[in-house]
Amino acid sequence: MQEYLLTLFLLPFATAIAALAFKRYAGFIVSVASALLIAASILAYYSYEASFQLSASYLATPFLLLDFALLGYFGYIGFKSQNKKILFLSLIQLAILFALESYETTTGFDIVVDKLSVFMFL
Repeated sequence: MQEYLLTLFLLPFATAIAALAFKRYAGFIVSVASALLIAASILAYYSYEASFQLSASYLATPFLLLDFALLGYFGYIGFKSQNKKILFLSLIQLAILFALESYETTTGFDIVVDKLSVFMFL
């Protein structure tokens, strides 16, 4: 069961890297990955009964840095193309992300996978 969930989580990242590395075959790579994601999500939905919780606190800092980098990139694209909507929305999201990350929260578990979250993969 966890193999399906691992596939659902890691395959989009691997697909993006492969599509960037092999731009000539990007359409084929994305099509195959989409079919695999659909199959894995259907199998996970029908074979999944209970929920499990995973504490992945070691991923918090890399994901936070990637969030800031991605929003910074969007802001750069908005500034470079002189598109005020993109620039404004990226700056608003950066401010909200910074404000939310400044609060100290303890939720216990970082990732909770249940039947509904597996269904949302579909």
